[in-house]
Amino acid sequence: MRKTFDPQFTLGMHPIGKTVVSPRNRNALSKLSRALIEIYNNDMYRTKILTILANHINAGKKRTGRPGLNLWQIFVLGNFRLALDLSYDDLHDHANKHLTVRSLLGILAEGFSQPNIEISYQTVIDSVGLLSDDILMEINDVICEFGDKKIFKKKRGRDISSKQIATWLRAMCTFQQTTIYYTIA
Repeated sequence: MRKTFDPQFTLGMHPIGKTVVSPRNRNALSKLSRALIEIYNNDMYRTKILTILANHINAGKKRTGRPGLNLWQIFVLGNFRLALDLSYDDLHDHANKHLTVRSLLGILAEGFSQPNIEISYQTVIDSVGLLSDDILMEINDVICEFGDKKIFKKKRGRDISSKQIATWLRAMCTFQQTTIYYTIA
């Protein structure tokens, strides 16, 4: 049975919520990373998304077995694959070599001579392949709700990074709906 995520980090691992993404960088990976950090830091929406994943992925499975990726890691890798249109080879490379992606996965070692955690190619394929169209439709609804309630409510002094996150969340909702439509049709 897959865990949602491990809130107790190992000594020397970079916390997911403290992932730093340059606000000046405007590429798709940076925008998606900022959106995922916002979702991770919001307990209510993170719990909703992980509950959807748990209900679909863990349904009918034994409670024992090898560990594999947790649900948060599957969610992050699935988003990178869809939003950046990555092949499994590129996704595997991002998961093992890109520092921002590794930090969002919760496997970025820093100091204390922690061993570098590597994710195997087959694990990436097997785990991300568990995301079906039904799961993506439900998650899409939660992400759009998050974008509408968290980001688009009127605030004084809204900073540029929240505007960028709002734009990315809207684009992610549109992209996921389009992807799901073409997959179903």
